[in-house]
Amino acid sequence: MLTSILYSLDQIALIVGAVFIFVKSLFSRPDSKSDLKIAEIFVVISLVSSVIFYNKGIFPIYFETSVYTTISYVFTAFMVLMCFKFCRSWTDIGQNLNISLYAVLALIALVALNIIIKTHHLQILLGGIFILGISELFLLYLDRSNESLHRFGRNFGSAFILVVLIFALSLFYLTDKQFDYNEAAGSISLLTGFKQTLLITAIFCPIFFMLGVAPFHFWKTDHIASLCLPVSCFLALVPMIGIYTSLLKLNSAFFVFFEQDLRKVYFFFGVISILIAVIGINSSRFLNKIFSYCGLYALANALLVLSVLKQDSSLITFIYIEFYLLFTLGIYACFYTLKSNGVFLNHVALISGLSKTKPYIAAFITFFILNFMALPPLTGMLSELIVLKEVTTKPVILYLCLFALLAMMPAFFKILQTIYFKQKENAFDRVDMRLYFYLFCIAGICILALFKPELFFSQLYLLSVK
Repeated sequence: MLTSILYSLDQIALIVGAVFIFVKSLFSRPDSKSDLKIAEIFVVISLVSSVIFYNKGIFPIYFETSVYTTISYVFTAFMVLMCFKFCRSWTDIGQNLNISLYAVLALIALVALNIIIKTHHLQILLGGIFILGISELFLLYLDRSNESLHRFGRNFGSAFILVVLIFALSLFYLTDKQFDYNEAAGSISLLTGFKQTLLITAIFCPIFFMLGVAPFHFWKTDHIASLCLPVSCFLALVPMIGIYTSLLKLNSAFFVFFEQDLRKVYFFFGVISILIAVIGINSSRFLNKIFSYCGLYALANALLVLSVLKQDSSLITFIYIEFYLLFTLGIYACFYTLKSNGVFLNHVALISGLSKTKPYIAAFITFFILNFMALPPLTGMLSELIVLKEVTTKPVILYLCLFALLAMMPAFFKILQTIYFKQKENAFDRVDMRLYFYLFCIAGICILALFKPELFFSQLYLLSVK
């Protein structure tokens, strides 16, 4: 009994934390920063326990506990922890946002991602996706002042329920012993025609929907500019690596039987996503929307590499997504510093002349943007090269990725031009010193990855030993 509790402490700690904060908010005066500190403690407990018991778990018939799942979960939990720390620096905390409920929903979402990362059972995967989707839906409703966002939330909820319902109905074709990923793949391979195509589509479609790849980008990327900063930060940073881990696990099970079909699926979604990402980055003037489309570009690159799928390609895309999220983490830390008269500035034009009043913040933004542009000798170039070298045998994909990278640069140069060469229009508020510390740490990790890339690429060996 005790060993089962210890091995599942990473999930139990999050559930206890969510219940504690929720009950506390009901019977005591709301204290947003206190609730965030409590949430951070439970996330740290969950993170540390997952590292200590990295190869231990319960219900092995449903869950896999390995180095691979541990790395993915630790990275996800770290992103949640940073979201909480950034949110504590938000001095207008609680004005239009129930921070206590935000912390509860974030912990529930992390529980769902823990399940999604570790499971190799389709029914459990369905449950994890459902919990994650519901928690994200409630996060959309936290900003009580935005009516248009509530309408969007209803549209997202309808689309999400439809996708999950299709996934659930598809499982009726499988027996109890066929819900394991490998068993399900083998069973579906024995089917023919429309039924086989329908089952594969029903299983992979919720994953693509939750990742937000095109054409499912409408639910997150297109509306992220309307979200308040803590919610947009959470949605941009937290779910991606966990859901992508689930995609790679499904891919390893189904690829043996459906190699050519999956190649075509990845290529289709990759091409559509990369084109929409380029258009979105150049057409938007909202900062968080621009970098949300950068996330779509990163996913597109990863899918295009999967469509080639040389040896270890899937593991390389996992590391590439980690690099992208690290740069995005730095950018969102900068977003929390862009405030004038208590209002956070989200439009490119509103940060004109930033270099004249906040030179350190301007330097950090420039550093992370140059990483997104993959310019040498920065870490972004290294992360771009690790995926481009995988598609050298497919010139069409290589040229498409390079064209997309070049096509995004005008939007980035526009931001830099506004920061350095436009006249100042706003007086920026004092920056929380903790944000400077976080920015130095994130930039330091990026620089360390440049000079010591083996610290990141050693994961290739660790991940291969599942």
